[in-house]
Amino acid sequence: MREKLLQGFWLGELWIEPLTGTVTGANRKAHVPPRAIEVLLCLARQPGEIVSRSDLLAAAWDDPKGSGEALSHAVSDLRHGLGDHADTPEFIQTVPRRGYRLLQEPRPGGDADAAPLVPQMPLWQELMKRGVVQASVVFLVTGWLLIQVAGETFANLGLPAWSVPFVTYVVVAGFPVVVLLAWFLEFQQGRMTIDRDASTPRKGGGLMRNYLAVCGAYLIAAVGVSAYQLSVGIVAPGAAVVANSNNTEPALVIEPNSVAVLRFLNIDGEERARIFSDGLAEDVLDRLARVPGMLVSSRTDAWSLPAGASSADVRRRLRVANYLEGSVRLDGDSLRVTVQLIDSESGFHKFSRTFTRELVEFMEVQKEITDLTVANMRIAFEAQTQPWPFDNDFETDIDAYVLYRRGREVFDAPLTLPLLEQAVQYFRDALTLDPHYAAAHAGLCRANVEMYIAVSESERITAAEESCASALLANPNLFMVFTALGDLYRQTNRLELAELAYRNALERNSNDVDAMMGLARVFGKQNRLDEAEFQHRHAMLAQPGNWRLVNALGTFYFSTGQFAEAAAAFRQVIFLDP
Repeated sequence: MREKLLQGFWLGELWIEPLTGTVTGANRKAHVPPRAIEVLLCLARQPGEIVSRSDLLAAAWDDPKGSGEALSHAVSDLRHGLGDHADTPEFIQTVPRRGYRLLQEPRPGGDADAAPLVPQMPLWQELMKRGVVQASVVFLVTGWLLIQVAGETFANLGLPAWSVPFVTYVVVAGFPVVVLLAWFLEFQQGRMTIDRDASTPRKGGGLMRNYLAVCGAYLIAAVGVSAYQLSVGIVAPGAAVVANSNNTEPALVIEPNSVAVLRFLNIDGEERARIFSDGLAEDVLDRLARVPGMLVSSRTDAWSLPAGASSADVRRRLRVANYLEGSVRLDGDSLRVTVQLIDSESGFHKFSRTFTRELVEFMEVQKEITDLTVANMRIAFEAQTQPWPFDNDFETDIDAYVLYRRGREVFDAPLTLPLLEQAVQYFRDALTLDPHYAAAHAGLCRANVEMYIAVSESERITAAEESCASALLANPNLFMVFTALGDLYRQTNRLELAELAYRNALERNSNDVDAMMGLARVFGKQNRLDEAEFQHRHAMLAQPGNWRLVNALGTFYFSTGQFAEAAAAFRQVIFLDP
């Protein structure tokens, strides 16, 4: 019997060659150590019967009292070569405290090549066995999630336009990579090795194999796509639309009195200087917006431009004829500010002023520079603009002003619940230093209204009402107070009071775009569609190049069933900002 078995035998679907220690099967070829082969031959001589551990030790080691650990190791090698599992055995069964049993009847045969092998495993089963299907599914699901997250968040984070298609390219390029890794590699003894199909991965090995295949595919694809981006460049979505839009969408008319106020350069890089430079730029923008006849680009759009943007970029992106830029240098108590008005078409300066002051009274210095800058701009624009009827400037403690500015920066960013809570805290801290700070009360009112929208807590409306009341008491002539009051009334569905509040804001600042958009929403709720459309267009005229206003108009058209007009507005949005 032993001699026949030594010539080779079939064990199920596997061809065993004891003399060479090889196991051959469909898509399988493995090597088994000599001791393990001796154990197999001993079991094969008594198939279906329990062979004691002492008999196996005597047969393979000539020592019935030999090492039980050596026998266990040999059986483990044998199972590994056969692709067997101790928990669900197909060939070798462990009988506790008694020994082992061969479950298959060995079938002696001639040469393995002469005997017909079992038909090859179907491709689908092979893909499942190697983990290709599982790894592919995990890869595609995670890839879809990554693409969705990129599309929703990358633009708000200020990432370049090619970053979203970059993620898509990585997912597409990584799919064939994950298939290859899952097919050819397996995880054994803490490392990845070439899968020779000697055995099925141990319990848990499939999970590790899939995890490493997916991570490896993303890494390899990201490196490849990065190299492509650096050498060739990824075309941002919408580029073709912009190119074609010249044929379908005429360029916006650039009004001669349109202007943008870019973010002032903070030369020192200090926090105090940054707060001062941003506050100065916003004060100038606010004052210019209140000049009848002057069209001012929104702060959000103007400040989204990168530092050092060219005149052509400013003109194309913001659709303005002029823009104001400047720099701030703060050295101890000495302040040096440079302000320049530039023609966006030619790139030439219309005027340039430099102010050197002692920073004794922060707000007084800022007010003086703002007044002189606006006065110079009105001279540059000649008689086409008219003076504003009254001044709504306010004074406060410098530390309270810094906190208010931080709150505004957070509130004007794309809002999330943590950012709203942060803005509320900044406004409260400013009011702790100056309880009569009307602008901070108004900011707190608007922030609480937004919090109510986010979390539907009625106490937020109560807090907003208290803040708006305090703002009115502190300064009843400040336009932003009435805009905040309008937001409160509109959100609580007191539409007539909201309309009155927004109109009060526009009486004080005829270019208050927030009030115009608030009125448009009030009119939309009241089904006064013609008046709502007028307010939308009036806001677009006040801030040329602000794609958010055009997008709001497109949304209004869509909600009222004017689909052709909505499509035209959305095309214009893409034209303004691909």
